Amino acid sequence: MNENTDIKVDIVSTETVAVIGTGNFGKAITTKLVQSGIHVVVGSRNPQLGRFVSIEKALQQKIVILAVPTFSWPDLPLVKIEPGTVLIDCSNRTKKCHPSELSQAEQLQKMLPPGVQVVKGFNTISAYELENQSLSAGQQIPIAGNCAVMKQAVGALLDRLGYHFTDMGGLEQARMVENIPLALFPNWRKPFLISVGIWVFLYFFTFSRYHFCNKNELGWFSHKLKDIFVKYINKTCDCHALILLASCYLPGIFAAYIQLGRGTKYSEFPAWLDNWLKMRKQFGVFMLFSASIHACFYVLLMGPWIPQVTIPSPLEGSWDWGNPMIISGAEVQKDLKSNIWIGAGVIAYFVAVVLGVTSLPSVSTSLSWREFRMIQSLLGWLCLLLSITHCAVNGWKNIFVFKYCFFPGAEQLPLLPCALTILLKIPLLFPWIDSRLTQIRQGKVFGK
Repeated sequence: MNENTDIKVDIVSTETVAVIGTGNFGKAITTKLVQSGIHVVVGSRNPQLGRFVSIEKALQQKIVILAVPTFSWPDLPLVKIEPGTVLIDCSNRTKKCHPSELSQAEQLQKMLPPGVQVVKGFNTISAYELENQSLSAGQQIPIAGNCAVMKQAVGALLDRLGYHFTDMGGLEQARMVENIPLALFPNWRKPFLISVGIWVFLYFFTFSRYHFCNKNELGWFSHKLKDIFVKYINKTCDCHALILLASCYLPGIFAAYIQLGRGTKYSEFPAWLDNWLKMRKQFGVFMLFSASIHACFYVLLMGPWIPQVTIPSPLEGSWDWGNPMIISGAEVQKDLKSNIWIGAGVIAYFVAVVLGVTSLPSVSTSLSWREFRMIQSLLGWLCLLLSITHCAVNGWKNIFVFKYCFFPGAEQLPLLPCALTILLKIPLLFPWIDSRLTQIRQGKVFGK
């Protein structure tokens, strides 16, 4: 047997792991190891009888997790570590590591005696995630190191803890692994920019509708500039929320038609559709944000409706048409239309809140697949239908009328993608189409 084979047998057969450090991460990883049935030796500068041991003794184990800050490394007796030991570096950086710069793991490797190998890992999980079982199940952990046998040992340890691991390659890849926790919302940038782009377009569309057209005549009209900070934002947010809600379900419909046409699920979607499908969760969050702004505006601004009429002022038995006056009537009670409009909007909003809460990882992981699918699918479509009702009932007189020149009204524009979504969904509800689609998604392939 060569040296690596001997190391592999020794590491895999041991049931003891050393943890250097008693901070938040050190305590969390120690608890996780103990819960997984692994004996743990905790090394501390202040060993306590029956609880901690000295750092020198802890470093005698074959697998050592170094859970201390990088500035304390020079003070550790690293030169006393025996050959054949794997040292897991779980440290994180405060600044991005450039490709030409040595990673912290590579710097640590230079401080160690020959035969001791550093494996970069565990830095992409936090103490909070370690302490919450629902967040750790099946999570992918990247590792990097120069010794394949040592990485296999670390991979086996991660497997026992309930994680999966990805071998990123040699220790130079630790530069990339150390940059992962520093990434700021990498999966949110594109959907955020798309969402902001849609919002800005809708705002300027709303602005143009009121200021470039009046009574179906083009021109420049400035009499409503006072509304740019309240009314225009409110109308933009409700339109934005409804369009994003439709965009959460429209790509799934496109995917269903593609699978029906191909007769299989074992084929890749077009890149544009695949990216769209991956952005649905983010679109849902931005939808809830806009809907919340819209709801707050209506709660603060909505009041009793009192009809008003403008008449000329009385003037010695005549009328002064150059000096009009406003006469207010009695308060108008809400009719059936108003009650449907308000009720549908309120219920739709709180259904959207439920959808947003259940999309959180800490909540979704506690649900079974059937529960999650029922909430996200059935309640999601209910939310869309109620939102369409809220919009359509509120502006039902203006849905088929163009009174802003060539600009669609505040109800017409958001209802276009919603109508497309509903119309494309209806054929998928037919029993024989739904049955065929279900079989395809279960893995059956229909030949051409």
